[in-house]
Amino acid sequence: MAVTTYTVINGVIVHEDRGGVERDYIPDTLGSTVALADASSFTDTWVYWPYGEVRSHTGTSTTSFTYVGTLGYCKVTTTSQMTYVRARMYMASRGRWATVDPLWPQELAYSYALCQPNAISDNLGTSGNLGQCRRSGSRMSCFYCAYKYYSLTGQNCPQYACKLANRFCKSHIKCGPCGVCNDPDIPGCFNMGALIRFGEFLRGSSSAGKEFNCSKSCGGWGTGDKLAHCFKGCALAFCTGVGICLTGDDNDPEDNEAEALGAAIGINLLAYGSIADCFYECANATEGMNCY
Repeated sequence: MAVTTYTVINGVIVHEDRGGVERDYIPDTLGSTVALADASSFTDTWVYWPYGEVRSHTGTSTTSFTYVGTLGYCKVTTTSQMTYVRARMYMASRGRWATVDPLWPQELAYSYALCQPNAISDNLGTSGNLGQCRRSGSRMSCFYCAYKYYSLTGQNCPQYACKLANRFCKSHIKCGPCGVCNDPDIPGCFNMGALIRFGEFLRGSSSAGKEFNCSKSCGGWGTGDKLAHCFKGCALAFCTGVGICLTGDDNDPEDNEAEALGAAIGINLLAYGSIADCFYECANATEGMNCY
């Protein structure tokens, strides 16, 4: 079987080398492959029905990247109507998704592209509204639009939602532990009371006037609870020089796991870091954890 390699530029498939046979992908404005071309002519052409079924095809190509294919829609087989779109499967023959939108109930469960398949695509498989984000005029406005929708999942902490929005909009906005918020002032080891209060700030449980709270700073997030637990373990280890881990004092095993991660990070930072690094290292370590 011939090996096929693809050239991708800014997330868009532009070229393939199929066992030594090279061809360029020609997309329409939606990202669907309307032709393949070699050095001298078109070798294949496609025309689609609105929801992605192939209306006509000339040529003999077996590529799986057809309907919105240059953006990554990939048919399970070249003859299948089931298409893999990262987060879930799309059924072109029915014009709907095979599984529920990860953003449900904020988004419709199975509807594809807000019933506007000629204008909107969804190359992450999450929400037709994200397709509208791409059409919002600039990468900056696309980013904030996409960040809003990723924030609705409740499953990703702010930093991860920020990274997803950057990836979707091809932007390069700096992502911090609280999404795109400004970094906080972090106390040093000399003031343990301030460090404790800082942990409360991360959880949003403090009544202090200048409160660092992801829910208030990032438009709707609850708290940075796992980040707070990790920071607690890291700060204790860094400031005492001992990998103390206060696991078992919380009913949530993921809280205890976060503190254990923090303790290990704090010991590692003794040789080369600062207590401020606890904040950023813990943000990365707890990125995939539930925020609450």
